[in-house]
Amino acid sequence: MESRWPNLPDELLEQISKRIGLKEFFTIGAACTNFFRFYKHQKKLFMESQPPFVILKTPHAKKSCSFFCLSARQTFRVVLPYFWGKVYVGFSGGYMIMTRGSRLWLINPFTREQLHIPESPFLHYCISEHDQVIHASIMGSEDFVIVSISSLTSSLDVYHSRNSSRANFAFNGDPWKVMDIAVFKGRIYAITDKAEIGVLSLTSAKLTLLELKSSPSSDLDSVKLVGSDDHLLVVSFIPLKNLEVYKIDFSGMEWVKLDTLGDQALFLGKYRKGSALRNPSRWGYNSNCVYYIGYTPPVCYIYSMENRLVSSILVAAGDPAASKLCCIDWYHPHQFSSPNYVQDE
Repeated sequence: MESRWPNLPDELLEQISKRIGLKEFFTIGAACTNFFRFYKHQKKLFMESQPPFVILKTPHAKKSCSFFCLSARQTFRVVLPYFWGKVYVGFSGGYMIMTRGSRLWLINPFTREQLHIPESPFLHYCISEHDQVIHASIMGSEDFVIVSISSLTSSLDVYHSRNSSRANFAFNGDPWKVMDIAVFKGRIYAITDKAEIGVLSLTSAKLTLLELKSSPSSDLDSVKLVGSDDHLLVVSFIPLKNLEVYKIDFSGMEWVKLDTLGDQALFLGKYRKGSALRNPSRWGYNSNCVYYIGYTPPVCYIYSMENRLVSSILVAAGDPAASKLCCIDWYHPHQFSSPNYVQDE
């Protein structure tokens, strides 16, 4: 009997897509022409509907990593090409970023789209696992930039895919060092250990510090710069010791301390960049709190805005390799359809 799968209506395919996971959705397009058409049409909406995942791997992983959903308590594994021998340095713009020596390799773990930079993207050093690296697409073109903060120095390095150009921002004469970077509303911002906010120019190799009122009177500990939907946030967080959250009010050019996150939640990692998501309850997460992962053991800790431990979740519980897994970062599927875009000034 002739198969009826190619003739399933979109209404039924939509119901099927609500009952399958992230990994299964990206294989559905290979079933037949009708499924591939539906997959292309629904991919953006599907990714935006997915919750944050914890990325895990074993210390000596050769070809795969795992993704764990806190709300569903489910783990699935993804095989990645060329995974062996590389060091994970961050997730940005929908890509996992890895390095080996002085070279970078970026891959979307589900679409398998890759950016491989065969030459060293930076002039002065090899990227290490504790460096901060972000990827951003240039508005109106197919070009992109990669920006890295060295964990050993106060320098920023920028690689521009156009003509493979490189620029180094050295701040040796300044009494501060850059702690974190973030893309917000088409610009790249940086924060120093003296709680100063600057804007990075991609053309002049210059960091312009902003004159902001009501800045914190003391240096911030373990500071992260977080771009949310509406605000640029500054988060200083040490579990059970210190939690301060500020937003940068660009209309008044001032720091504003926040006592509540409202309907947002923060997703932080010990060595990685932070993120803020609005309305996390749609995925079973709590608002107005901090979800925090270390490296090992594989546990997610949930803190209130008063920096009290509310609860903890054993990540990948039931996985035979759970005791060997390390939490390396958060993965946000919605960034698949909303990559970082910056203006090429």
